[in-house]
Amino acid sequence: MIGINSIENVLKLYPNKEKMKLTTTIFLAAFSLSIFVSGLNFAQQVNDNDNEPKPADTNKNGAEITEDNPGLPLLDQAIEEKLKATNEQDLNDVIALAQRAKKEGLQATNLKFCNEFIASVQAQRGSWLASRIISKPVEQLPESWKIIRTRALNDLEAAAQIIKTLPKVFIQIAQLNLMPGGNIEKAKNALNEAESICKNQPDLFVQVIVMKTMLENDPVKREELLAKATKEIEDQRLIFFHIVCLIDLKKFDESLSLLKKVLEKEPDNPQALQLSLEVYRNLKQFTEALATLEKLEKILSFDAAILMRAKIYIDMGKRKEAMDIIDKLRVKLPNNIEILLLHATLAQDMKLFDKAIKDIDSAIDLVGNDNEQQLITLKIFKVRLLTTADKFNEAMQILDELDKRMPDDLGVKMLRINAFHDQKKYKEALEMVEPLLKDHQNNLALLRLKGNILMLMHRHSDAIKIFEEVIKADPTDETTLNNLSWILSTSPIDMVRNGKRALELAIRACELSDYKAAYILSTLAAAYAEIGDFKKAIEFSQKSIDLSANDPNVNERINALKEELETYKKNMPYRELSDDNKK
Repeated sequence: MIGINSIENVLKLYPNKEKMKLTTTIFLAAFSLSIFVSGLNFAQQVNDNDNEPKPADTNKNGAEITEDNPGLPLLDQAIEEKLKATNEQDLNDVIALAQRAKKEGLQATNLKFCNEFIASVQAQRGSWLASRIISKPVEQLPESWKIIRTRALNDLEAAAQIIKTLPKVFIQIAQLNLMPGGNIEKAKNALNEAESICKNQPDLFVQVIVMKTMLENDPVKREELLAKATKEIEDQRLIFFHIVCLIDLKKFDESLSLLKKVLEKEPDNPQALQLSLEVYRNLKQFTEALATLEKLEKILSFDAAILMRAKIYIDMGKRKEAMDIIDKLRVKLPNNIEILLLHATLAQDMKLFDKAIKDIDSAIDLVGNDNEQQLITLKIFKVRLLTTADKFNEAMQILDELDKRMPDDLGVKMLRINAFHDQKKYKEALEMVEPLLKDHQNNLALLRLKGNILMLMHRHSDAIKIFEEVIKADPTDETTLNNLSWILSTSPIDMVRNGKRALELAIRACELSDYKAAYILSTLAAAYAEIGDFKKAIEFSQKSIDLSANDPNVNERINALKEELETYKKNMPYRELSDDNKK
């Protein structure tokens, strides 16, 4: 059966706008992001360094050195002034004194000490400069922030050349380079330097690892980095971050194993319990999820716990029970946007589109014009509701408004393509997709859209080429694996069908979905029928029907599934001949 998610899931382009993942929320609670922007005090670290050389004013015989080191008095004065420094100008004066001491004349140990002393003052001045800008959002930066960054980097980089034992210097070099227009490679190099020297300072080590993780785009490499770091230092913040990454990779068993270790030591740890609940929900282990929730109910506020119970009921397919809970919460907390959105989502699933649209309108009124980003997110949600409810004219009006706000936004354009698709205006949808792909050749979401549209237009050979390209780039895309298998199993064109390849793809899609997606089981049945194994075809077709009641992708198409089953019982493969057969 064709996977409808692939064409409708346009909002994946807005992963941080449409909704906040529970895992991310938990992590932010467990690990304050202030670690990234805190001002750093280098002066104390430099002064406390017992191995730092001291200026010598006598030779090995105890005689005073004056001729070879006439700059010592100025250096002594610089040291005294540094201890009293309270602002940037004071540090400027300290550096000037130390530079004069060098010109006056310093030899051997004293010269080495002076250079290190100047570096320590540069580190402190650079830190003060950096702290003026790295702790602020871009929109709140002073007009001269780029000049401040350049000066701060000059100081910190100069200090790092002389003193290589101050991890905070390298951290701030990285932070400054991570600001707009910075040098990402320099940031990465600075973090590598910091990591090598701060393993005995847990707070700094955690900060470095988290920053390195944020810079890693590959989720697999990100998880490997965290796994390595947690072996080098046992820090709960890193462990939680590692667990979050494992959950994002759908490595639920591994994440659960780590969570159990945390809970063995701290049975009531709220972050561990909430993450465990998230994992159990993903694994569809609802008994364990509800048991975990009972523990959390002693920690969470009453309303938060009740809301979580509603979400579990939704996962279990108990929509009426979930709606009863959310209705009560909606009356109690009418201005809670999260509850409104959850109510709208559930109403949409239950085909109560007018109720869902009313919820979104209420949320839009609450947000007003104070938060443009949130307002845009809600309008995008409303577009999806309207198109699902076949209210295309209203959806197009909102899209026109969004186009004016964001004329170059790819996500908005894809929403319009999706609206055309829902109206079965495949030609118009394709005419929008093809020019976009010229500018975004490697965009998998666009490629998937094109492949799905071509499939729905019965241009099967062209769709196969696109789907093969998508799978090559993302072998774990279960919906595209499914759709390609469906074409290879059911196309009426003999030259297109390939039962062996179809079965291989369908099995892989089933493995990725843990054999729990009804529409993918339907495709597996079609693949078995194509190779003549009707016993297996009947088995998996029946399983698809059995699962469809709890699968929102399929439950409204139960008659089509039954038609497929009857075909297999006649020892005939299924053929998709017209739009009437589409699922």
